[in-house]
Amino acid sequence: MKKLILTAIVAGTMVCGSMFATGKTLSTVSTAFAAETADEAPGMRGAMADRFFERMTRVLDLTETQQNEVQAIREKNKPIIQAASEKLRKGRAELRQVIQTHPFDEEAVRSLAEKQSEPRVELTMAFARMANEIHAILTPEQRELAEKLMPKRF
Repeated sequence: MKKLILTAIVAGTMVCGSMFATGKTLSTVSTAFAAETADEAPGMRGAMADRFFERMTRVLDLTETQQNEVQAIREKNKPIIQAASEKLRKGRAELRQVIQTHPFDEEAVRSLAEKQSEPRVELTMAFARMANEIHAILTPEQRELAEKLMPKRF
């Protein structure tokens, strides 16, 4: 029973921390968690990203040239995002396994948790780079509209 409670507390803390770090809502996280547990997370993320960029294209009224440039930016960053996401998934699996061992090894948990910071930084940098590159191809009017409509993530 104590093991289950401890696991729930640590998992809850990790979810809340990653929500705070990435700016995700609970519904987004729960959808991603459900997909991840079904080994479908990459597809879900891809579909969610596609819907976001489709909406951005429509709302900002991107030209065909801008749409092609946005797609090129996404494709350029895709391998970086996928690699960092895979590292995070593997790290979470390792962390879950260590958390559930007895006796509890605080140093091992700390080490694995700290190891997670590298792929998180890689993801943050990839998304920031992508946002900056997309921002650069927008007209001043589109930038103004995007800033009003887009959530503040950084």
